[in-house]
Amino acid sequence: MANGNLWTHNDSGNEPKIYKIDTLSNSILQTVTVGGATNVDWEDITFDGSNFYVGDFGNNANGNRTDLKIYKFSISAIPSGTNVTVPAASVQVINFSYEDQTNFSPTGSNNTHFDCESIIYQDGELHLFTKDWIDKTTTHYSLPTTAGTYEAVNLETFDVDGLITAADISSMGVIMLLGYESAGGTPFFWILWDYQSGEYFTGNKRRINLGSFFTIGQIEGICFRGTAYGYVSNEKFSTFVPA
Repeated sequence: MANGNLWTHNDSGNEPKIYKIDTLSNSILQTVTVGGATNVDWEDITFDGSNFYVGDFGNNANGNRTDLKIYKFSISAIPSGTNVTVPAASVQVINFSYEDQTNFSPTGSNNTHFDCESIIYQDGELHLFTKDWIDKTTTHYSLPTTAGTYEAVNLETFDVDGLITAADISSMGVIMLLGYESAGGTPFFWILWDYQSGEYFTGNKRRINLGSFFTIGQIEGICFRGTAYGYVSNEKFSTFVPA
């Protein structure tokens, strides 16, 4: 959510655009092209109250991307209109690698510790949660919010017994991780609260299973609207569940 509106984006290989959605009619209110950007594998979006951050950090094809980045631009840089472009001069880039990834040999599809689909903002930092295809854990990394080139700092790892696809944080500091079990298994939430500052896996944790892939689909996005209400989005799943 940003200024009371719901925003989303497409996955890899699509145009570098974000979309403002009407939550009542499900219609697209505004289509925004991010100038100068490409969509190699966009996976998540977050907002700090003034700026959007769009994560181009999907890395499941071979686990060896060396061009991981986050696009940053102010909501005030978005022109009025239904189909607009943020000027490239208004878009900053946060380039990064993982501090503990030293081997960039191709791993093959869906066979890496260093895929990522989740980002949140808190207290002046960006926080990433990986999608570990091998161990079914998630590792929490932090990054600065300013443009530049960085190594993401490994803070902690948690056994989520699945693949984390999205995250968000409420105004009360409650964090929700969204994901699903591998091989078409159960979608789920992990709820994290009462944690130590910046160490999200140190507090209370609760997992809630959400049902079947065949009714819910492949869940890929989550956001809070307030303290205890929010939205989940899903990709099209085979021929059974539409996006």
